[in-house]
Amino acid sequence: MRRLAAGLLLAFLLPGQTPEEYFHSAGAGFRATAEEQRLFWRPHVEQSRERILVAAAAAAGRSTATVLGAGVCTEIPLQDLARRFGRVLLVDMDGASMVEAVESLPIELRSKVDLRVADITTFAAVLMQRLHRAAEESRTAEEALERFGKIFASLEPGLLPARLPPSDLIVSSLVLSTLHRYPLSYADRLLRTRFGIRLRSWEGYEDARRRLIRLALEDHFRLLRDALCPGGAVYLAATVARGPAYWQFGEEVARRVESELLPEFRELGLADEGESLAAAVGRLCHARYGVEREIEAFERLLEAYEAASPAAFETMVDVEAARAEWRRAGLRATGPPGKWWWIEYPCSIPHSPGGFRVLSWILRPALGGSPSATAAAAPDPGPRP
Repeated sequence: MRRLAAGLLLAFLLPGQTPEEYFHSAGAGFRATAEEQRLFWRPHVEQSRERILVAAAAAAGRSTATVLGAGVCTEIPLQDLARRFGRVLLVDMDGASMVEAVESLPIELRSKVDLRVADITTFAAVLMQRLHRAAEESRTAEEALERFGKIFASLEPGLLPARLPPSDLIVSSLVLSTLHRYPLSYADRLLRTRFGIRLRSWEGYEDARRRLIRLALEDHFRLLRDALCPGGAVYLAATVARGPAYWQFGEEVARRVESELLPEFRELGLADEGESLAAAVGRLCHARYGVEREIEAFERLLEAYEAASPAAFETMVDVEAARAEWRRAGLRATGPPGKWWWIEYPCSIPHSPGGFRVLSWILRPALGGSPSATAAAAPDPGPRP
């Protein structure tokens, strides 16, 4: 589960890192997540594993399953995949997390799992190395930004060869939103460490960000297409939105959500008569009422804020752009996406973003296996309610 705020925060705090050290520290931050916090991940983990096994059952072959951005395989049913496929390949830049995942398996299954410490794009590792060198060799922030501009302008897929084996099943779980974020976050850290400025202050930031997002989508779906065996299946899940951002609500939205949710919270035994919603929410996340009830409360809270103020959720993946790219790559969705919340940071909700909207799809080769067939296919149905 790659590997958002906790890992990025730790990476930000360690100056002078190479790209390899950056990814290692990001993985270490994720593995250090408190056990109490992980209890709230259960619905996300369970639904992810269930959907991955549905994709595995759809794959015609049983030779190789490849897991991209595997990390410690929190939401990956690694034992089931190792029993079902002749070989499972885990790919990630953080080798220590993958070793931990394999060591959790029964001894008789460990030999079936191979590890590859590698970039899961054809561009990010090279891009981050170039940014690191540009920052180290620049004498001023202006010089560094000028070099960054040239680096981003010259970006193209295929800077590194994609060395994935032909795979009957490919799992891409929660990596899509990070493919552009990690290089941008790394560039920001380089500038702050060496020159004390933020990447967002650069006038070329938005152009570079948009270019990187387009490149990341194109690159990822090409990678999936090229590695997928005929008759194979892809499990694709993405954190498409993050929130809520409390400062964007306004009093009117907060009142509307409170009037809607207070009766439900009282029904769940989480709020007393005359008590405000904020007071009730403030007692959550410490398992005082039992994790199951608190998970239900957080999910209702996130649903209510999403419905009342969609702008309070940051878009992390442009779903329509992703659909266009997978069709262009000759892939099609087999049905409507799964839809759920990953409550990553329960104690921060709603005062700062702590929940992620997850959508997941099962992709197969398009009819005829060509991009032209994909483009002619009917639009993919929307999320399941």
